[in-house]
Amino acid sequence: MAHDFPDRGAVGLAIKIGKNPGTLLNEISPGCETAKLGLGTALAMSVAADDPRILHAFADALGFVAVRRPALGDGVADEAILDLFLSRDVRAGSFAETVSAALADGRITPDEMGEINAKAYQAVAAIF
Repeated sequence: MAHDFPDRGAVGLAIKIGKNPGTLLNEISPGCETAKLGLGTALAMSVAADDPRILHAFADALGFVAVRRPALGDGVADEAILDLFLSRDVRAGSFAETVSAALADGRITPDEMGEINAKAYQAVAAIF
């Protein structure tokens, strides 16, 4: 995530979170055994970059799925709620169609499994 940061990569992200760029570069370097990325820094990076990849890695490692909750405030219109339900149903249908197509030949390839996982994640995310 740090290297993908749009404003000067990891150096720009370090500056944005108020960390010495050299320190952050050491913390994210797989070859540096002495510096470790802390949870607080990982959270600050995620927030600053608006990038949930670290969150998703944690969730996946623990057998969870993390999804962004919708911005539902007071006075949500009936149409907005209906849109959420319909979006969920469309994505659930897409998931079912993907699984059905993958099973058509009696086996699931690694590529098909990747597509199934992606569609499952989209279906779960649509619930929230």
